[in-house]
Amino acid sequence: MKQINAWGKLNQQGQSHPLTAHMLDVAACFCAIARVDSVRRALARAAGRPLTEIDLVRLAVLAFLHDVGKANAGFQAKWWGHTEQVLPQGWPAPAGHTHEALFIFGDAKLLGELPAEEMSTWGAACWSLWRASISHHGRPVVESSSIAAAIWRPVTQAGQVVYDPQATLHKIGQCTKQWFAEAFQDGPPLPQSSEFSHLFAGLVQFADWLGSDTRFFPFAESGEDRTQWVWQRGREAVQKVGFDTTAWRQALPKL
Repeated sequence: MKQINAWGKLNQQGQSHPLTAHMLDVAACFCAIARVDSVRRALARAAGRPLTEIDLVRLAVLAFLHDVGKANAGFQAKWWGHTEQVLPQGWPAPAGHTHEALFIFGDAKLLGELPAEEMSTWGAACWSLWRASISHHGRPVVESSSIAAAIWRPVTQAGQVVYDPQATLHKIGQCTKQWFAEAFQDGPPLPQSSEFSHLFAGLVQFADWLGSDTRFFPFAESGEDRTQWVWQRGREAVQKVGFDTTAWRQALPKL
């Protein structure tokens, strides 16, 4: 029995976009947004210091991990409801992905699949910024006793595992270290002011909105290497929606 790969986005035709691909799209948008001159100045002002390139890549990692909660089986179970099909036996009830993500931090096995230990060297602010990223739908995420532990357990049918959230987290962890290797080099602690966290949360929300636009980021095709073009596409998206006005300013006549 074939195991299901985690999806991050669905369309009206029931087609799916892999979770790691969507997370990469959003990280690429965040990278482009954070490098817009006005945004970088605002980040530096909120941080109380200029941001280094390692700072920006680490923030991109946290933006990448915004949807880590979608690895839970309850969220993946939404596919059947979206396609108006009956939920197969063995799957938990559909669940969200924001508050549910906090369950990972209390489970050593799940958290161990992510590069959390390496990220702990980024300073105490890393965890609050990660929570800010997970809160990208606007409301701060909080721990909840109503989150069912079953959504983070393997789904079995006929004695075989058809979906394993821990395996999905393992893949996310591997992608994090492969795609953002620079983030794990030596660098200063991430800024920890509340102003910086609020600004970062808003930028992740914007990046998620932009990275979900299929005009710029079509659903992944089998066998593609998205890393070859996604970073440039992020820059193009930021320019085309008018957020980066550099080109327009350069076109204005000099007085």
